[in-house]
Amino acid sequence: MTIVYVQRGVGGAIIGVFGVAQPGYADEAIDDDHADVAVFRNRPQPEPRNLAAEVDALKAQIARTEAAEAVLIEKAIVTKGEIDAKAAEVGEISVDAKK
Repeated sequence: MTIVYVQRGVGGAIIGVFGVAQPGYADEAIDDDHADVAVFRNRPQPEPRNLAAEVDALKAQIARTEAAEAVLIEKAIVTKGEIDAKAAEVGEISVDAKK
């Protein structure tokens, strides 16, 4: 039997198990074979993220955005300067870092 230190969430369920106390977070010492520790260790794990697919989706979104920007400029609906000014205003991007 080994003592572990647990961190509990608002509902009382364990959200972290540590080999040493984590002052202010995991101060409760219990046996590592405690039922609550087993529940935590056997909880379902999330599916791994497919980062390559996420990057591809972001690249496609950027390409569509750039195409829409080009169409708006081509039709003289808006200027590149207006787009850059608005982007800087809302703080979404740095105009210098865009290209």
